Amino acid sequence: MTFVLFILRVIFVALCVFIGYELKEVFQDSPTMSSPIVGPTIGFAISILIIIVETQLKPIFKKTTFAIIIGLIIGLSASYLLNEIILALINEKNMSQDNIKTLRLIITFTLTYLSISTVIQTKDKFKFAIPYVEFRGTQLGKNITIIDKSTLLDNRLLPLIKSGIMESKIGLLKIILHELEEECNNEDPAIRAIANLGIKQYHQIKELEIVYVEELEEDFQTEDLASQIMRVAEMLQGRILTNDSVILEESHIRNIKTINLNALAKSLNPPLIPGQKINIEVIKKGDTKNQGLGYLDDATLVIIEDAADLVGQTIKIEIKSFLQRSSGNMYFAFPISS
Repeated sequence: MTFVLFILRVIFVALCVFIGYELKEVFQDSPTMSSPIVGPTIGFAISILIIIVETQLKPIFKKTTFAIIIGLIIGLSASYLLNEIILALINEKNMSQDNIKTLRLIITFTLTYLSISTVIQTKDKFKFAIPYVEFRGTQLGKNITIIDKSTLLDNRLLPLIKSGIMESKIGLLKIILHELEEECNNEDPAIRAIANLGIKQYHQIKELEIVYVEELEEDFQTEDLASQIMRVAEMLQGRILTNDSVILEESHIRNIKTINLNALAKSLNPPLIPGQKINIEVIKKGDTKNQGLGYLDDATLVIIEDAADLVGQTIKIEIKSFLQRSSGNMYFAFPISS
């Protein structure tokens, strides 16, 4: 949620509480609701309910004062028309002028708030053209590539984007950043190291000038991360850059376009071959006795024999064999004396 939207919601809640206070005369004849706090409480509850309903529409995009102006114009225009219609209908019912005034305020504030909020959150879906000003969406459609968590943790991602091969807009999901920030507090040093890599690449991509980068604030809290990423891709009709086999399989079923980074890299670079010697840091112990685990720059797992006591050290290893999978290679190696 943007700061502007947060302030808008605070003002809306305050106005609803004020309107509730002004309605105290409606409840003064009721023995159970004559308390002066009843009106403000009801106003507060209604405002929170409206905001909850509105947030379920899920924010699509943030920003822009111009969006607020457009929303304000739409909201005031709609509320004026609705007020006139309602006023014409209730004139015959001898409703007091104070209650009519309060009703008009409720309609005006509610429609104005909903209009501004909707325009702020969906401004990239529409195009408005007026003299000297153009307010339009950025043709998201097929022109956005969403980076998932698996590729954000891949050292090959940044060079790939810098190469200029990615002509589309890059979409970065803030929910991935938040999850990585939580993983930075994990007790496992390997998880912390990988999470820090992802956060570093997230911010480096944001600063790139070679492509247009859009931060996406969608957060479908009832779904797991992979489902959220695919849902965003469906909403924006974009594609996903991923190494995740689950996303690749599910996206195929749901007809979501994907780019398999491992398949792309495999087509450009040959894998390490048995007998090849490289230097690698042993990150942690393996599941089997005496095994150590390390990762290549592309986050490919390397299982190293007799390296359980070498955690934290950078050693020279020789590739013994490798297991090739659609989700990437897994290498088996053993340490050699330098």
